[in-house]
Amino acid sequence: MKRFFDFILALLLLILLSPLFLIIYLAVWMETGLNPIFVQQRGITFNGTLFRFYKFRTMHRVPDDAERYQNSITLKYGLDGYVTRFGKYLRKSGLDELPQLFNILKGDMSFVGPRPLQISDIELLQRNYPDHYTKRTTIKSRPGITGYWQVFGDRLAGVKNLIEMELYYEHSRSVLMDLFIIVETVPVILFARHFDAIISFRKEDVADYNRL
Repeated sequence: MKRFFDFILALLLLILLSPLFLIIYLAVWMETGLNPIFVQQRGITFNGTLFRFYKFRTMHRVPDDAERYQNSITLKYGLDGYVTRFGKYLRKSGLDELPQLFNILKGDMSFVGPRPLQISDIELLQRNYPDHYTKRTTIKSRPGITGYWQVFGDRLAGVKNLIEMELYYEHSRSVLMDLFIIVETVPVILFARHFDAIISFRKEDVADYNRL
């Protein structure tokens, strides 16, 4: 039932939002000169299915040694200087996630579910937080464009907060809970209140986070 709802709604939104897609596509291309659609490989864990994850590009070309910025899972300090002016709005509103509607059509994702992680984040989780990684392998839900942690989580609280909230959703998920999360997501988009991993924190925050 959830898969049917996801497919129909994603298809309708792709049709209704096609003018917005075109505007964002052209704006990103004009600002970066790069392909506006950015592709990553993501997943819940290595034990789950990895898939190609689509986003609107929000950054200028990042140096090849960008791995030095992958020092945490929920915060990415050092990349803010590469985010474009329009990209900041896309990230704060969450509109950079719109291409994931294609992921939903393909069956990779759902509208509501746990946050899919980049490969580098999964490696970091497995290497530095093996207990948390093991807990996350129990999650069987499809990854979501939005979710309980995406809306209510605290990036400054680190990995423990991420895993605890993902597990809470996994064990409490229901139609009503998904509807509640979707309703709570709407003002985040309308008022650009998304707490972003790159542009939503200060040096002092990162210093405190690294001591956790």
